[in-house]
Amino acid sequence: MPNTVDSTQLKDVTNQMGDKLKVQNNGSYSLNFDKLDKTYVIHYTGDYLNGTSEVNFRTQLTGYPEIAIKHIIIITMAIH
Repeated sequence: MPNTVDSTQLKDVTNQMGDKLKVQNNGSYSLNFDKLDKTYVIHYTGDYLNGTSEVNFRTQLTGYPEIAIKHIIIITMAIH
């Protein structure tokens, strides 16, 4: 498992994802991996409306269990 606190141990591969990463106008995104043979850390930064009483953030991971168990995806987020 990578050390997600020490960013020097991580490599930014956002640009390599190309057409696999789709970001919608409403702030949602989808990311499709061809193969999940490495551990990926997904850091999502979003904005919310000032004065809003709630922030709803959901993550859904869909895949084949035998692959997902070997290569757990860590999801982190920051809201501004």
